[in-house]
Amino acid sequence: QFIGFFFIYSSNNVSMFFNCNINSRFNIIISWYDLTFLRYIILTVLGVYILAFVFALISMVVSSIGQNYITLIGIQLPIALFTFKVLLNYLLLHYITRISYPKYFWAISYISLILIGIISMLIRWRKEKIADIVD
Repeated sequence: QFIGFFFIYSSNNVSMFFNCNINSRFNIIISWYDLTFLRYIILTVLGVYILAFVFALISMVVSSIGQNYITLIGIQLPIALFTFKVLLNYLLLHYITRISYPKYFWAISYISLILIGIISMLIRWRKEKIADIVD
């Protein structure tokens, strides 16, 4: 999908703006970093991929715990609402590099989410491995 979107986006002739800064005196959000438009696009795409990977891991863990579809929906719905309401605002949309948050907020948040996803998947994998041996 991203390749398709980038192909469509490239036909808009916006490549002249790739090296322009996104920070200006008219911009409300002041950033820690001097991001160009191209760096902002790369940062956003990287964030989308990391969040998709982490929440795919979390939904795999939840689907191995739940016994039926209603339980899975009941567990994953609060996770999805929290993700869409809170995490997307802080990690992708409005607050990526905002100066009102610590300088490494973005990096630490993504690293901690990756660790949570991988550790929970490893714990669940070990429990299933033990259960398979016992049965």
